[in-house]
Amino acid sequence: MIIDLKLIDEKGVDISNTYSFDEEYLSKSQIKELNNVEVNGRVYLSVTEEIILDATVKGKMTILDAITGEPVDYPFDIEISSVLDDISEENYQKDAKRLDIKDILWQNIVLEVPISFTTKPDEERNLTGEGWEFVDEGKEKIDPRLAPLLERLEEEKGKE
Repeated sequence: MIIDLKLIDEKGVDISNTYSFDEEYLSKSQIKELNNVEVNGRVYLSVTEEIILDATVKGKMTILDAITGEPVDYPFDIEISSVLDDISEENYQKDAKRLDIKDILWQNIVLEVPISFTTKPDEERNLTGEGWEFVDEGKEKIDPRLAPLLERLEEEKGKE
């Protein structure tokens, strides 16, 4: 959404809308799909003549599951309240005094992408592989090579 900066005043410009992001945006991130992002907010001038963006952004991004590699939905809910003093040249067209708000929304959404996300419960996760195993230090695990010794120890305790 491109905003004409000449129309912005203390009341502001309403930016409440639903946005979708195309492949141009998605190809630069781990997000596989991002549609129907609800944005409610406004862009306005502060008392000091700064351009302020106040908005809430809600939606679901489709990312890959960290374990299975399958696409999963990841919900997000962002509160944006910032001074747009560092507007980049690509977002701000000085000659036309226009601002592309979609790029600013995208930058904030990308910050919400988790490093690792899975929908599988702990019980269903495969935590072993060829030559490796995930060990939970909170759980006691007996080395199978020592199991016969432990059985013999239990037998000895039973005889006493």
